[in-house]
Amino acid sequence: MTKIGVLIVEDEVIVAEDLKVTLSSMGYEVLGVVPDSEAALQMVREKRPDIVLMDIMLRSGQDGVDTAERIISSEDIPVVFLTAYSEQGVLDRAKKAGGAAFLLKPFVPRELDATLQFAFDRFQMLRLLKESEERYRQLFDNVPVGLYSATRDGQILQANPALADILGEKSADRLIGRSIVEFYADPEDREGFLREMEATGMVVNFEVRAVRADGRQCWLQASARAMRASDGKVESYEAFLNDITERRLLEEKRLSMEARTLQEQRDRSILTLAGGVAHQFNNALTVVLGNLELLKMKLTDPEPREVVDQVTRTGQEMANLTRHLLAYAQGGRYLPRTLLLGPLFSRALELALLGRAPDRVQIELDTPDDLWPVTADPEQMIQVFSNLFMNAVECMEAAGGRLTIRAENREIPEPWECPLRQMHASGDYIRVEVADTGPGIPLEFQDRIFEPFFTTRFAGRGLGLAAVMGVIRNHGGCVHLARSDSKGSTFVVLLPRADSAGKPKQEESPSRKDQEPLPDIMVVDDDPVVLNVTRQMLESTGHRVICARDGHEAVTLFRRHRDTISCVLLDVIMPGIHGHVVYREMKQAKPGLHVVVTSGYDKATAIARIALEPGDSFLQKPFSLPMLAKTLQRPGPSVINAEPHG
Repeated sequence: MTKIGVLIVEDEVIVAEDLKVTLSSMGYEVLGVVPDSEAALQMVREKRPDIVLMDIMLRSGQDGVDTAERIISSEDIPVVFLTAYSEQGVLDRAKKAGGAAFLLKPFVPRELDATLQFAFDRFQMLRLLKESEERYRQLFDNVPVGLYSATRDGQILQANPALADILGEKSADRLIGRSIVEFYADPEDREGFLREMEATGMVVNFEVRAVRADGRQCWLQASARAMRASDGKVESYEAFLNDITERRLLEEKRLSMEARTLQEQRDRSILTLAGGVAHQFNNALTVVLGNLELLKMKLTDPEPREVVDQVTRTGQEMANLTRHLLAYAQGGRYLPRTLLLGPLFSRALELALLGRAPDRVQIELDTPDDLWPVTADPEQMIQVFSNLFMNAVECMEAAGGRLTIRAENREIPEPWECPLRQMHASGDYIRVEVADTGPGIPLEFQDRIFEPFFTTRFAGRGLGLAAVMGVIRNHGGCVHLARSDSKGSTFVVLLPRADSAGKPKQEESPSRKDQEPLPDIMVVDDDPVVLNVTRQMLESTGHRVICARDGHEAVTLFRRHRDTISCVLLDVIMPGIHGHVVYREMKQAKPGLHVVVTSGYDKATAIARIALEPGDSFLQKPFSLPMLAKTLQRPGPSVINAEPHG
């Protein structure tokens, strides 16, 4: 075992020699014996003793307390004082100097040994404690996690630099004495933190929204443990904080992307269903309305003709319903042009107020003169805004109210996600706000108002807002419910600004002069009932008709009769050979052939895989006999809108 090295500072030679002999006999290593302060200081620097045995009163009036103070402060070596005086003042001075122990003369060897061992062990423990505290301080100050201790009411007792950085303060000292509560964005979060602390004595990964000293908000994750008083109550707590703002933002972005993906998948499913229903419905309506026209041609009695007219009008209403479905599903048949929304609002209001008492509803229209133009189908836009205006007016009919329509130019510098979780490009937009003072939409219904067939009103309604969303979305815009409560509802529509170079588009290209009916027409349709009624309609006008039930039969019959066939009515959505293949085969076999593409789907879906050549047309099902005849006589490129017929 290593001996403890002792330096003796004693000016009485006999006492010093006795101490040397005694210490050596007890196993200590005496490194030197010196009589005064200067010699003691020099010996301490040279020998580095483990302990110094210091006489308080040295010769020539030197003060051992001053010497000991210099040794303790500069060399960090423990000092045991020897003194023949027991005055309290002397002892107080020695204690203040940092002496490790006191030994009053005279003493026996056992007292000397015990005192030195106590002083040496105590100093070693203090040194270890000091080193531990220093390590703790280094860890506390340098760990990249915010650490602090606080009273139960939140007064900060200790804080490290990382906490100051997290909370936006310049230094940890600026946090001491302040309340951690002032950094909470929501006081209720603080109450939740304390409830958990009181109940379990600890808080683990408690997430809270905080406000930094610079005013910016951030997300923090706190873990803490309670320090309890003797009665068990929480007296204070120690906590550490992590800044999880970036993680929360990434998590919110991930959740937003997942929600958007789910919404897109849901929308695709609904759109596919809506488009499919509209397609089948249009095929059926083609048969119904076509046969009604054929029947009416054979009737001479006014009474049954009136019955046929009533059924025809009902069929036309159902055709209008399919147009709403197609507008929601695929955008229908658009004829976009560059237009201003201001004049369009007036026309939409006229439609919305038909058959209603406008005096019960005050209307405020605020449209600036410099409102940017949009590129849109005017008829579709009129339907969009008449739907929004009509919904607002209907909800205020009973109690009255005010309809406010405001439009403004809006620059959006960054790509943005609308409330319906659809991404939009940056750029210039026209923002339209439609606000009413009605009773509002119940909260539980607000997430469903754009679903097809969802309605809180009487049966038979509900496609309005779904069609509105479909049209606006397919024009590159967004519509959403911005607010709805007991004071009313506000819908917001955003549409992209028209290209500054955009010009109004013509609805139709100039048509050729009427021609004589084409003698031979081929009709290609996989639905035998549609095929039969189309044949009868054409034959009633004097055409000779060749029918094909699928793509294979169409190509075979066309090759056989191509010299006499001047026009083909081609349904492109068929089993077997797809319509675009049939179209290409016929065009290659007879260049310049007039082809009229027909479908229960909208044009965009029907001809997605066909590049119509000049002179060819698209005809939407259901169609009337006059529309069919007009199409056959006008081979110029066009889109024929299905209008009510009779």
